[in-house]
Amino acid sequence: MLKKKSKLPFITVLIRDAFFCASFIYLMLQAIQLVPLNSAWFQPASNAFKDFDWSDIYFSKIKHLNNSSVQNQNIVVINIENATRAEIAATLLKLNNVDVKVIGLDVLFRESKDSISDALLDSSIVLFGRKIVVACYADSTDGNKIYSIQPAHVPKAKNTNHLGYVNFIGNENETVRAFYETQSYKKEKIGSFALNTFLKYHNQQDFSTANDHLKSDKIIIPYQSKSEHYTTFSYHEIVDSTINFEILRTKIVLIGYGGSSDGSTVIDDKHFTPLNENYAGKALPDMFGIYIHANIIEAYINNYTIFTPPRFLQILVCIVVICLFLILYLYWEREGSVWQNIIEIILQLLFGFVILMLAIYFLSSNGIKWDIGEMIAAVALAEALVGVYKVIIYYLSKVYNFKSIFKNED
Repeated sequence: MLKKKSKLPFITVLIRDAFFCASFIYLMLQAIQLVPLNSAWFQPASNAFKDFDWSDIYFSKIKHLNNSSVQNQNIVVINIENATRAEIAATLLKLNNVDVKVIGLDVLFRESKDSISDALLDSSIVLFGRKIVVACYADSTDGNKIYSIQPAHVPKAKNTNHLGYVNFIGNENETVRAFYETQSYKKEKIGSFALNTFLKYHNQQDFSTANDHLKSDKIIIPYQSKSEHYTTFSYHEIVDSTINFEILRTKIVLIGYGGSSDGSTVIDDKHFTPLNENYAGKALPDMFGIYIHANIIEAYINNYTIFTPPRFLQILVCIVVICLFLILYLYWEREGSVWQNIIEIILQLLFGFVILMLAIYFLSSNGIKWDIGEMIAAVALAEALVGVYKVIIYYLSKVYNFKSIFKNED
């Protein structure tokens, strides 16, 4: 009976210490993130990992992508390469004779050129009526508010229901992991290129009819296919009628830049994605924008989304995970075994591995993406931060008689 009575207070104090210490470690991590690390010592590591996310490992190394021999059945890409406006118009005129479901024209016409080719291109776009979405570029802040739309000289009709902005979230050299479904512009909402194309594919007459059900939040792109998984033709094959046009019937046809036909490395409109095999310290971008839009549209069609839990739940789970780690960590530290250092290192490695595996499981099975960076950082820094916590507890135990497993009780 005496042993049972002595264990209960110890376990209670251990759990309480672990919870307080976990909360302290979490607050310290938030404080550390506020400190700018501009030292040249940290620059190489900073450059390698500043655009790294743990989910990149999942998408590039673990996720089973569509077999490259099985082409996507809903989306066909037409590569314009270095086509002129007259050649793009000729491509559209050919497609007008095919019963395509919708055309997505991912080409920016930022300025007027010669009147003949502009008029020809404009008239070929008008032929598709409601069955076409034309790209525009929206200047926006880090949030989801557009402050200006760069003028599109073609088509001249500025009906926003037939426009879709092609911007992705982040700077030019950052990995494209998310996009805004809609953004606010003045007193209305503008839909993204991929969203508007999908809505027209599903027979939505106008973007405005679905406006009330759309979100302005950041949406993670659930990549499912690489570029080679989409049937791609060059504009030459369309203009010269060297393909079977039945392949395009009732399909989403995306027209945009998909690389040079001569095999040379071109990075215009090419972006880093989580599918990049060099997920840390990336060297070259791996996917053209037209295929990123194709991935977003494919996710809409398959109703595949990635959900990020709310911030308060992320914080709560993070503290609970740190607390569970500290219960074991503090217990072995209290025991003072000769194997203490080895056991603590094993605990850190084990918890880090388990956290990563659970995160991958939730992402692959349920489409839930947890932010595990703080959890792993807390486990890695536990030893140093527990030492700081001990100093604080020692002061509290002297001044306020605060009970702790770090203070020997008689």
